[in-house]
Amino acid sequence: MTAPSLLAVPYATLINAKIVVSSIKKPYLAVDEHFFRFCMRSIIDKIKIDEKWYLSRYPDVAEAMGEEGPLSAAEHFIKHGYYENRMPYEIIVEEAWYLDQYPDVLIAVRNGDFASAQAHFEGVGYAEGRFPYPNFSLLTAATASETAATDYRKFYGLPSHEQDTGVQQPLFDREAEVSAS
Repeated sequence: MTAPSLLAVPYATLINAKIVVSSIKKPYLAVDEHFFRFCMRSIIDKIKIDEKWYLSRYPDVAEAMGEEGPLSAAEHFIKHGYYENRMPYEIIVEEAWYLDQYPDVLIAVRNGDFASAQAHFEGVGYAEGRFPYPNFSLLTAATASETAATDYRKFYGLPSHEQDTGVQQPLFDREAEVSAS
């Protein structure tokens, strides 16, 4: 699916039509939801969607299909799922990094509230906007492969962070970064 062509209109037209409203908190704008969704469509259209996984993960979508609902998992994700914070495909969390980045999750896992960082991410972390690993962004259909979904380091050409001992090393040294700035 591709988004319809965007008509270019003067900025003043958007302001006058109240599609874009200036905020007293500069530099922010309030944007009409339909206009925002229209603008995001061309970006969301490119996100990789694993239809089989999506329907398995979200049985409510599978049930709604055909009942005047979406025709496919991709259609649902593009129109609704993205805005409902549904994952478009299985995203594997780098456990050590995630727990290091989010100490509250580490506490929750230790307290037994979640079985793992992966369970937290799937349950609430994704919807909270937490990253499952460094430099996360959703894969696009053009660049995605099954390997990329589970092995992001190889996909992005990043070095392995495990030494010969098999002990996972941090992606970067925070103290070194702070002292360098």
